Amino acid sequence: MKIYLLFFTLIFSIATIAQDLTYEEWQLAAESNIRLQPKYGNAQKTNAQIEADIAFIEKTMSAFDTRKEASDEFIRIGYKYLYDNDFKTAMYRFNQAYLLDPNNANIYLGYGTIYMLYKQYELSKQQYIEGLEMDPENARLYVDYGNTYLVEYYFQPDEMKNVALLDSAIVLLSKSYAINPNNFHSSMKLSGAFMMKGDCEQALNYYMIAEAIKGGDFAKELRIQIENECLNK
Repeated sequence: MKIYLLFFTLIFSIATIAQDLTYEEWQLAAESNIRLQPKYGNAQKTNAQIEADIAFIEKTMSAFDTRKEASDEFIRIGYKYLYDNDFKTAMYRFNQAYLLDPNNANIYLGYGTIYMLYKQYELSKQQYIEGLEMDPENARLYVDYGNTYLVEYYFQPDEMKNVALLDSAIVLLSKSYAINPNNFHSSMKLSGAFMMKGDCEQALNYYMIAEAIKGGDFAKELRIQIENECLNK
């Protein structure tokens, strides 16, 4: 469809970030480095590692009021490293976020994104599921969980496109939208999912919602493309 290029430039640009390690290299490095495994691989830490963790928490918490606040900040920093193509440091920061507050479901956003970028979709989905088991009303987790299905669909060869992936994405993104209708990402990705499925009416509906949330002259070219697709039906 004509909207693919612009839509994915807007929505999936993160999915094309070049990895600093191949997934095989990542797996190999993670075997001897628990910091490259989500939640440190649930490994039994040495006394020295435990002492280092305690010192890190004490030093970090001198600058924050709550463990959740500190944890969210390390998640934010982790994403910055992802965009800078430093996957290892990103995972280190996500794990430090876990160390600061293991009950912070937002940590699974980071873990899931790393696996998604490596196109390890099932591992990515497992992270989002684990986060949602902890926080079933987390709209952001539903968005990224649904996004995994969209990215998986997008990167499939044309002759192997599986529409069931779009259906799964729509279910999850709709849950996010129901929790928080003002979440721009859920409505925008719903627009793209429906457009790929050929449901022009719903695509335009959710695009208009996203445009109202974002305000201004948001993605005017994309709106024109969606409208043209509708008129050509």
